[in-house]
Amino acid sequence: MSPLSWTRRKSVSKGVDSTHEEALAIGDTLGVRDYVIPRAAVTLGEKLGSGGFGTVFACTISKEVHGEEVEAVAKRIYPKRLSASDVPLLKSEAQNWSSISHPNCVSFMGCCLHESEYLLLCEYMPGGTLETRLAQYLQDGRPPPTQDELVAWMAPLADGMKYLHSKGIIHRDLKSANVLIDNEGRLALSDFGLSRKFDLGKSEFTAETGSYRWMAPEVTRHEPYDEKCDVYSYGCLCYEMTTYRIPLHEMTTLEAAFAVARDAMRSKIPASCPPVIAKLISDCWQQESERRPSFELICQRLEQLKMRASTEEPSIQRTDSKRRLAEEEDQAASSSTASLKRPKSISSALVDMTVH
Repeated sequence: MSPLSWTRRKSVSKGVDSTHEEALAIGDTLGVRDYVIPRAAVTLGEKLGSGGFGTVFACTISKEVHGEEVEAVAKRIYPKRLSASDVPLLKSEAQNWSSISHPNCVSFMGCCLHESEYLLLCEYMPGGTLETRLAQYLQDGRPPPTQDELVAWMAPLADGMKYLHSKGIIHRDLKSANVLIDNEGRLALSDFGLSRKFDLGKSEFTAETGSYRWMAPEVTRHEPYDEKCDVYSYGCLCYEMTTYRIPLHEMTTLEAAFAVARDAMRSKIPASCPPVIAKLISDCWQQESERRPSFELICQRLEQLKMRASTEEPSIQRTDSKRRLAEEEDQAASSSTASLKRPKSISSALVDMTVH
């Protein structure tokens, strides 16, 4: 199968039958008319999962659409089950996702729209999520990643986020569970259900949007925020890459949210993490958003690390004894936060937090 094109495709069916006209009308409402394809062109396969917004299936798109039969993923949504507040979210997801064309963002491949069923179609990423991959590394006892490995993981995602921000889109739910992997190891950002358009300057977006462990403190505190909230989440994502663990894993979700938003607590970056990577992570999850670097600057710093690595002699690998010592130091440091207790009332310090 040839690689997918990253360019947008127009609707391949210009028929005048009532069903297709209805689909185009819905496409107008959602802002994706040019991406509507016939329902008959999509064959659903195995169910892959489900969430609050729909059910996900493996599927195939017939060759009439892309010139050859293509494996894809279909997100099925039942419009009659959508609440009034869900409709703007769906519209934003469809419009933002269909406007994206970047190799490190999961590609939107069209939609099938009917009054009883919507299908949002995207490329198939058989490698699963980065979250699952990192959890397997932890279970297998894989050694901490080298600097070159970390840069190879971090750079494409930073480039994808730089692209999103250049188009005026905030992701707002950046984490390892929303990074997918293809057969060649390519990493791609996914799940644009919480993405939003933004203008320069901080705005009053929906509060507490995203996932608490990766959520910027200003978002948790219901303060105005901007695209730098994604930079904070990126720092947490990079921490996952260095440790194979979620941020503040030793705490409950509520404890973690409270500790970050009120006390500026962060996960302990392990001694095994290369210093330049540790510094970048620390810069990304600064408490004040103005102190966090842009993704353009992050990409520049990672590119410099790539260039430096290509000109330097291979570094001497850390011996097993030193690696064990570093891991023991990390474990001892992390245990110091294990005794932190859940606050009796988080609402006394933060604004009516609701754990999702």
